[in-house]
Amino acid sequence: MIVGTSGSGKTVFCVSQIIEATPYYDTVNIGDLKGDIFIPGFLKIDMSKIVSNPLHIENLEKLSPDQLDTAINETIQFFLGWMEFVIKDFDNEDDLKSMVDQDLNEMFNVMKNEIKSKKYRNRTLSDLSDVMVANIENKDGTEVKNQDATFRASVYRKLKPYINGSKAKHFNGQSTPINSNKVIYDFSKLNNFDFYEQAIHTWLGANGKKIRAYGTDGTHNYKSLTFVDEIHRILDVNKPKSLALITKEYKEVRGAGGDFWVSTQEFHDFYAKDKEGNQPAKSIVSNSHFKAVLQVADNDLDILNELYNLTPSEIAIIEDQENDTLNDAELDVNKGKGLFFIGKQRVPIHRKLDEYEYEIILPHIYDKLYSKLSGHNSRFWNIRESV
Repeated sequence: MIVGTSGSGKTVFCVSQIIEATPYYDTVNIGDLKGDIFIPGFLKIDMSKIVSNPLHIENLEKLSPDQLDTAINETIQFFLGWMEFVIKDFDNEDDLKSMVDQDLNEMFNVMKNEIKSKKYRNRTLSDLSDVMVANIENKDGTEVKNQDATFRASVYRKLKPYINGSKAKHFNGQSTPINSNKVIYDFSKLNNFDFYEQAIHTWLGANGKKIRAYGTDGTHNYKSLTFVDEIHRILDVNKPKSLALITKEYKEVRGAGGDFWVSTQEFHDFYAKDKEGNQPAKSIVSNSHFKAVLQVADNDLDILNELYNLTPSEIAIIEDQENDTLNDAELDVNKGKGLFFIGKQRVPIHRKLDEYEYEIILPHIYDKLYSKLSGHNSRFWNIRESV
C-alpha cells in the first residue's frame, strides 16, 4: 500500500517500484484510474474501446469437468454481485437473484453440453438474454402470465442497455483478447460514465479469475502483481457492494498467491464506518505487509498517529507541507520522502530517482534537471504534462 497526497511523489514512487519488481513476475496488471501512468515496455489499453464480458471464463478449453464446474460457480457468483450495479439493492432481492441464478445455470448447462462436443465459446449477455426471453415469452411470442415471468421481465428491462443498448459495446460480446503479460488498463476516459465503477469491477473480477486459473494449472509457480492506482476513486463506504467487491478481489488475488498493491490519497477511506458501524475496507490495510506513507493530509495523519503513535520527527516527515516557491524540477527532487512500515516497525525513506529513471518516468523533469532532451520525451511522453 502506498499513501500520499497529490504531489507527494506517490505515482512516481509506485512506477519506480513496479519497474524494479516486474522481472520477478509472470504478469503485471495495472489499473490506471487517473490515466497518467506510462511505463516503457507495457501495453497501455484504453478501456473505453474494449469489451469486458462479465460472463467470461478463463482457459475454457483447458478446464477439466470439475474445474469447469468451479469456474461456472465462480462466474455466477461474480455476476450476481455485478448485477448490484444494474439493479439497486439487488443483493437483497432474493427472488430476483434466484431467477437470474436459474437462468445463468440454464445458459451454462448448454455451454457444458457444447464442450462435450469440443465446441468452446464463452457465454455473453446475449446468451443470457436468449434464455431470459425464452422464459418470459411463449413460443408464439406472447408473454408468459405468471409472477416469475413478471419479475424476470423487470430484470431483463434493466439489462437491456447492456445487451443491445448504450452500454453493450463495453460489456456484451467476447472479451477483447489482451496479448501481453505487462498491461496498463486506462480507465480515465470512462470517468464521466455511470458505469465507471462497474467497468473497474469487471476488470478486477476478470483479473482475479485469470490469476486463479493460471495460479492453479500446476505448470510452475505462477507469480502475478496487480496494482490499482488512485483506488480512493472507487472506495466509498456509502457504496457497500462496490466496497465488498474490492475487498473480495483483494483477498482472492492474495489467496491465489498473487501480490496486490494499491495507492491512495485518502487513507481515512479505509477506516470509514458503514451504517452498521463496521469498517469493511480496514482489512485491506491490516492485510498489507508493507506500507509506504509519503506526505499525507491532516485527517490521514491523525489516523496514522493513532495507529502507530508517531514521534514528532516522524510526523514532520509525512506532514503535508505545501511549497509553491520551488520550480518543477526542485519539487520533483524533493518528492518521495516518507515512512516505510513493516508491521508496526517503520523507517524513514526518500525514494530518489537516478538519471535513467527520470528519463523514462519523468522525461519532462529530466530535460530540466540534466539540460538535455530525454530519449523518451518525443517518442512516448504525450499523455500528460505532469504526474
